[in-house]
Amino acid sequence: GSDLTRLAGLRADPTFRRRHGIDPSALLLVLVARVRGGDFGKKGHMRLLEAMNGSRAGVHLITIGEDEESGKLLRAESLRLKVRLTTLGSMAEPLVDLVNADVAVLPSLFEGLPRSLMEAMATGLPVLASDVDGIRELVTAECGILVPPNDASAWTQAIEELASNPARRRLMGEQGSIRVREHYGAEKMARDHIGVYRNLPKR
Repeated sequence: GSDLTRLAGLRADPTFRRRHGIDPSALLLVLVARVRGGDFGKKGHMRLLEAMNGSRAGVHLITIGEDEESGKLLRAESLRLKVRLTTLGSMAEPLVDLVNADVAVLPSLFEGLPRSLMEAMATGLPVLASDVDGIRELVTAECGILVPPNDASAWTQAIEELASNPARRRLMGEQGSIRVREHYGAEKMARDHIGVYRNLPKR
């Protein structure tokens, strides 16, 4: 489970967009994923940039967790596709910047139970992510939109849907926060584990 006590007191920074040259009206997506040596592997960063390229909505992506080499590759691809991107790189505490976004995204080809999405949901962000096993377990239709990882048009459509409906985003964020705190907080999972051990047959 995730230690949700770390989220106490986190607030969006009203100067964040200005400091990073982000349009105040843009739908701000955030992708948190550890990437090293330009090996994006299962994470799907490039596919997401392609989906953004197909969107008519004003969209800006911030990435957190990539090393310098990976960041350079992402910036080069964003220039080629003419999409807006800010790479924040490897950070000790990504939640500080994550809370400034509108939507948490994770376009992975496959995934376990993703801690980055769990924490994003706990801060009240709606989710746009791949419809794969680990994510599907975490994100319900009330909390976000799941799309096939390799369907670029479905990703583009979902981005535009979220961009045009702030009320829906807000409701998804609220539901996601409730879901994570009720089902995936570290205290809740610890209690569940204790319950399992207590119910084991005595030897």
